[in-house]
Amino acid sequence: MSETSKKKSFPEWLLDYVDGDANTWFEYFILGIIFINSISLGLESTPFGLRHEHVLFIIDHICLYIFIFELILKFIAYNKKFFRYKWNIFDLIIVLISSLIYRIN
Repeated sequence: MSETSKKKSFPEWLLDYVDGDANTWFEYFILGIIFINSISLGLESTPFGLRHEHVLFIIDHICLYIFIFELILKFIAYNKKFFRYKWNIFDLIIVLISSLIYRIN
C-alpha cells in the first residue's frame, strides 16, 4: 500500500483541521470566536458593558470553553509535538491564565 493511499489515523486527520494554517472551517470558526471574545472584552469597561455585565460574562465563559476544547483537540492532533510550536504554547498560556482569573473571581 502506498503512502498516498494509506488511511490516516484520527490524530493525523484532526491535525489537518487544527494545524494553524487558517485553511479549514474549524480554524475560521476559532478566528471568529477570537473576534467575538475580543469585542466582548473590549465592551466590559464601557457603559454598555456595565449594563450588560452578566451577558458579557457568559460570552467570555463560552469563548473560554471553546478555547479549552480547541487545546484538547490540538493535544490529540499534535501529541508529543504540541510543544514544538510557539503558537500552541502561547494559546496554552493564555487559556491557563484566563482559567485562573475566572477561578479567582
